[in-house]
Amino acid sequence: GQSTLDLNAPYYPFSPTEPVAHFFYLKLDEPFVRTGALLALDVALAETGNASSDLRLNWSFWNGTTWQSLGESTSGNPSAGSADFAFSDETQAFTQDGTIKFTVPAGWQVRSLFGQDGRWLRVQLVTGDYGTGATFRPPQIRTLLAAYTWQLPRIDRIQLGVQVVRQDLMPALSFFNALPLDTSKDFYPFGEKPRL
Repeated sequence: GQSTLDLNAPYYPFSPTEPVAHFFYLKLDEPFVRTGALLALDVALAETGNASSDLRLNWSFWNGTTWQSLGESTSGNPSAGSADFAFSDETQAFTQDGTIKFTVPAGWQVRSLFGQDGRWLRVQLVTGDYGTGATFRPPQIRTLLAAYTWQLPRIDRIQLGVQVVRQDLMPALSFFNALPLDTSKDFYPFGEKPRL
């Protein structure tokens, strides 16, 4: 089933009663729109998850067509999947406190989920579980805080070019032999009777 979580109290990202695959969605519009930013999700757990050895989480974003993977994590590996977005999960699939980090990708699109439009992070429990029967202990999050570092573009150089076109300019000075000429009137450049 689908439910909206109260983030002001400890909450279960996955079902607290059913040891089956689930999805956890998180909407953070400001950080998720900062393409190229290094995002850090600081997670403090109220209860650590009892992860099976084959438990694997896939972290993804909506690119407008499909859920595209940011990376994967397991209880023994903070970055088990692709390294395209510098993904790392120090919580190791919510089995300890830690920070989840990745580079915010370009093309993170708005999607409507649970009656809310926004940019959503999806965490899918792909394989494994957090125990079964008497050993079932899913993770419970006490706090999840987001921060990001975004390098502003740096301009190395601005180059400007100016082209000036002026026409019909009069010469400032003109001389015939040593005599000045008035170039605002008709004149003989070599005098009225030029000779060698």
